[in-house]
Amino acid sequence: DESMVTLTFNGVELLDKDLYLYDIVEDFATPIISSGSSTAIKGKTSGRYYIVTSDISGNGFDSVPMIYVKANTVSVVSLAADITSIEVNDIGGRRIYNVSNAGRRHQFQLYTGTYIINIKTEKAQVTRKFFVR
Repeated sequence: DESMVTLTFNGVELLDKDLYLYDIVEDFATPIISSGSSTAIKGKTSGRYYIVTSDISGNGFDSVPMIYVKANTVSVVSLAADITSIEVNDIGGRRIYNVSNAGRRHQFQLYTGTYIINIKTEKAQVTRKFFVR
């Protein structure tokens, strides 16, 4: 389904940093300039978009690696630091995928299933459960 959804942002002027809507697939950030700013995105895109600040010094949300799954392709992006390792285990704990020194953007393929991913960067570590459908 390619239907579009319009996002409208309010309260932007109350923040002390510039905000952006980051598209992990296109590797592009759209500025959220002021209250009432709107942008249209594709409706069925869970996990594709993130709200990030201009502060990518590694002291906030932007230091947390992001993950996006579409079909059987898994994309991992880190805005603030290089990815030092990615480890993926199936739900039974068996290691399925492992890579070191992946840069700031890495993609790989997985079969349908439920997985646990552990992503480490120079600034953060995150573990998440995700599904490939």
